[in-house]
Amino acid sequence: MPLVAEDGYDAVSAYTYPDAGARGQLWAPYGEMVTGFQDLWRQFRAARRPPYIPVVVPGWDNRPWAGDRALVRYDPTPAGFRAMCRNAKRLLDGSKGIESRMVFVEAWNEWGEGAYTEPASGPVEAAPAPAPISERQPSGADLLAQAQSALKDVFFDYDKYNIRPDARETLKANYQVLKGVADVQVQIEGHCDDRGTVEYNLALGQRRADSAKEYLVSLGMGAGQISTISYGEERPVDPGQDEAAWAKNRRAHIVIQGL
Repeated sequence: MPLVAEDGYDAVSAYTYPDAGARGQLWAPYGEMVTGFQDLWRQFRAARRPPYIPVVVPGWDNRPWAGDRALVRYDPTPAGFRAMCRNAKRLLDGSKGIESRMVFVEAWNEWGEGAYTEPASGPVEAAPAPAPISERQPSGADLLAQAQSALKDVFFDYDKYNIRPDARETLKANYQVLKGVADVQVQIEGHCDDRGTVEYNLALGQRRADSAKEYLVSLGMGAGQISTISYGEERPVDPGQDEAAWAKNRRAHIVIQGL
């Protein structure tokens, strides 16, 4: 970035960050990219030379270009995209100069942007037609993606971390999904609404994640397969300021890490 500034540019940006938040996974939920971008933006903002213009991305799926090595950020939602836009605004509100009034929004085609291939320099043979869907064997990444999409969040009452009866049923269903993936490793995220202090909500989120873990272990899942983390109020799924929004944000969210 300093070299860009020395060349006379007023600001710097970037197209995409394929691994943002995904910890090297080819397939990862869109929510991981939302938070991964936020972390990268903060790093660029800290450099301050020149100002950084954030790029807001609705997700991507580049299987048409990359095949089995494709990067897929699945389950993009309007709420997730709103969260990314909100994070960008927070960055801009705390910055000066060009950053304070500019954001790039990435276009998205029906597959999703993220990769492309340069035209070949010579004659190219036509690629064989892909096998029908019914004839393809699901890859390990496919199985993990299917399992992730089947997992449901567990919700909590205000200022509570005990597992409610409805949450027990959700965790039982999640256990059945995870039991079908041998040696799967997951992380349970604890989340809160934005009432209360940051410190209190981080502690409450950790207790929620731990409660969900304890219940899964009681069902038969190995404790060593589950890690926990708290994000407190930092990663809401709904930015609203009413009970309907707060109820969505008081949750434990399970993220498959791999095998």
